[in-house]
Amino acid sequence: NSTATDVKACAVTEDEGIIIVIAITLLAVAINLANIFVVLNQHHRPDTLSLVLALAAAPLGWFMLHTVSAFHYADLHYFSADKGKVLDFPGTDEPELWDFFYFSFVIGMTAQVSDVPVCTAAMRRAVVGHSIVSFFFNTVLIALAVNAAVAGAS
Repeated sequence: NSTATDVKACAVTEDEGIIIVIAITLLAVAINLANIFVVLNQHHRPDTLSLVLALAAAPLGWFMLHTVSAFHYADLHYFSADKGKVLDFPGTDEPELWDFFYFSFVIGMTAQVSDVPVCTAAMRRAVVGHSIVSFFFNTVLIALAVNAAVAGAS
């Protein structure tokens, strides 16, 4: 169980070069999704291992994207140039790591925030970017599911 102090210490060391980390994460996710489309659209039936690995890449990429975002939100929250609250987590003044996971994964599932007000322009920009990426990622996952169902039916 990470305390707010633990999260602050981690955010200092882990968020350096976040633009590069996010770019690498998005590239890895895009490559994984492209690989799934290739495997599902082969002229011959893919072997079981290829199919399992390709399909496992989708939830793992989804999990990785929102985990990286959670750490980025922690950094933005604790080290913002803006004075005052950046995210206003109900029931706590010192959010823990699970609070940032909650915030990030809600955006990942719904492409919107829920009960955590966003209080600064910089954080709103980060949330909008994450929401847009989440929307397209989720749309591609639905397309993959439909593609897999159609391929399996034929």
